[in-house]
Amino acid sequence: MGNFAGEKRMRTRKNERNVINPKKAQNPVETEIIRLWDEDRRAAFKLFYDAYAPRLMGVCRRYLCEEEDAKDTLQETLFKVYQNMTGFIRKGNGALIAWAYRIAVNASVDCLRSKSKVLVCDNLEELEDTLADPHPDENPGKTDDIPLEVIREMIYALPDGYRTIFNLYAVDGLSHAQIAKLLDIKENTSSSQYYRARKILATKITDWRKEHSEVI
Repeated sequence: MGNFAGEKRMRTRKNERNVINPKKAQNPVETEIIRLWDEDRRAAFKLFYDAYAPRLMGVCRRYLCEEEDAKDTLQETLFKVYQNMTGFIRKGNGALIAWAYRIAVNASVDCLRSKSKVLVCDNLEELEDTLADPHPDENPGKTDDIPLEVIREMIYALPDGYRTIFNLYAVDGLSHAQIAKLLDIKENTSSSQYYRARKILATKITDWRKEHSEVI
């Protein structure tokens, strides 16, 4: 991994509806799916499923710790993709996987919300305390020395609200303003939860390194 905890800065300010993994060019698989859609939707969707279902499951698993929740959310995502594919093709706006990716993220957040798991703190004192130190001392830098699966488990172990906002901001590239709108919270709340998540992950990374360092 490169930057802290695999953060990927994929930002765009063009359109809030196209902020997650924006991509304009279609790859050959997407081109073939779209070509097939009007001829044989079953074949086209099977091609979509084989190519992208594992990636979409990965998106759901980042947000949802329970395997059954992730599987259910993947099924909901695939259903929405199938139901709305014709409209997407007619609009021809952006790449198919980017569109499906956004559906998976939104479906995952909806699942958390339905289970009252997006729990964030709006306590003013806590927000001020966190935002007073926007760059926490605990900064492990690059994490190339830590297995990817270990990093994933650290993120899974975050409290639900922290994990949700960390994924939305650090991995999926939404701004705090966009996260606030999506989750119906204050922008400062999103910032607070993100920096708290970073601190927790930094501590976990430091502890892991101490535990796995070679004894000289």
